[in-house]
Amino acid sequence: MALDRRWLFSSNPFIVAARDSDENAMKQIFFHDAALKSWKDAYSTDTDYSAWYTRFHTLRDAAELKYNAYYNIEAAQEGLTVNVNDRLKAIKGKRGKARDWYNRIAAIYAISNPARFKAIYSDGLKPFYKNGKDNIIAALRTLSLNIGADDNELMVAIKDEVDAEYNIIKPGRSTQKSAIVTTGITRGALDEAITAALEMQFGDLGLEINKFRSDPEKERKIKSFHDLEVIQARQQKTFNLTLHNPETRDIATRTMVFNSKLRVKAVGGDVKMFLASTPGGSDSTPVIILDGQNHKFTAADFHVVDYGVNRHLTVVTTSGEDISFTLQLY
Repeated sequence: MALDRRWLFSSNPFIVAARDSDENAMKQIFFHDAALKSWKDAYSTDTDYSAWYTRFHTLRDAAELKYNAYYNIEAAQEGLTVNVNDRLKAIKGKRGKARDWYNRIAAIYAISNPARFKAIYSDGLKPFYKNGKDNIIAALRTLSLNIGADDNELMVAIKDEVDAEYNIIKPGRSTQKSAIVTTGITRGALDEAITAALEMQFGDLGLEINKFRSDPEKERKIKSFHDLEVIQARQQKTFNLTLHNPETRDIATRTMVFNSKLRVKAVGGDVKMFLASTPGGSDSTPVIILDGQNHKFTAADFHVVDYGVNRHLTVVTTSGEDISFTLQLY
């Protein structure tokens, strides 16, 4: 019996391309939504395009809302995570604060009052070396409670240090853990919204094939609905250019999301950069790149309304003569 051959259209190419990248997924969604609107506006009497756009745009809005909320939270959490991790790291280890407190308390009570020392450090330093941030935070709280209202000046100083660490780390950790739950945006909710839009895009592909099946321009028309460069991962990431002043140049056409990362450097003069809706356009907030500075930023700095429409990366020189310009897209 012959083995079944894989049916090529049984796998959704849009989901496959976005399997490891929410950003890739949203770029596809933005592009497809803008393309549907463009066809709807161009052929206003054709009810197919209106129906396709209306149906998909609702899914696009839902996915964008959840993506922006989820990744805005993640960005905020990064700062909290660095702070919490750095402070916890400084507590652990042979030269950490927990060891310092242990040695200082031992110098006070280990000989003069060993029972008191044992009461403060009933498990020694073990709680500070357990895996897990929450275990160390709990150990800080326990140490403070065990020291209690000790009136020894040296002990008061140690307790103040322990409490200071706890009062910084605990709120940061609590915010870090609860932010997503508080907003109601979970990983699962984001996945569902993205998948719903990409599945609808797959369904739209079938409608496009059916609509244009006898059209001699069918390939070009069908492709125009989908961001093939994103799907096929064939986009150029680094651009090294020589600009002349004055000059306006359309560098590349790219679908972006608010947290798409860019790195730019101009040597020889200042440059303005736009994410425009037309080649060489300037209908976004300009990002200013000063001569000689390495400038890192995100697409949010362009303040565009629709990343599916504003896709043209444009640079305009503002000073200097010959300018060496480098753009890197992450």
